[in-house]
Amino acid sequence: MKYLLVGLGNIGGKRRGVLGDRCVATVDPFNADADFRQPEECPTDRYDAAILAVPNDVKVRLMEYFLSRGKHVLVEKPLILDAETAGQLGSFGQTLITATTESALPADAQQVIQVQPSEAGTVAT
Repeated sequence: MKYLLVGLGNIGGKRRGVLGDRCVATVDPFNADADFRQPEECPTDRYDAAILAVPNDVKVRLMEYFLSRGKHVLVEKPLILDAETAGQLGSFGQTLITATTESALPADAQQVIQVQPSEAGTVAT
C-alpha cells in the first residue's frame, strides 16, 4: 500500500520515518520539505491511502476530500461531534480512526500501516 502523508510537522515526521518507502509523497502548506503544498496537487493515482497529521480544524474537510476519492484515511482524534458528520464520512468508503495520542508512537504506526483495505472497517457512531 502506498501512502500520502498530509502534515509534515513533528508527528508527521515520525510517521514518515515509520512508513519509509511506503510514503510516496508528503503535503504541508508550511514545510518547505514537503512534496506538495495542498493535497489537490498530488495525483490520486500515486497513493492508496492518506495519513493525516494535521490540526483539528482541517481534519473533517480533508477526510471528506480523500474518502470522496475512494482513498482510505488514517486520522488521529478527528473532531466528529455529531452523528450526521460521521454518517456522511461513512458513506464515502472505508476509514480508520485512532483516538489516542499514543498512536504517534512508531510501534503503533507500524501496526496501522499493515492494515489492508479489505480489513478496514466502517465509521461507527
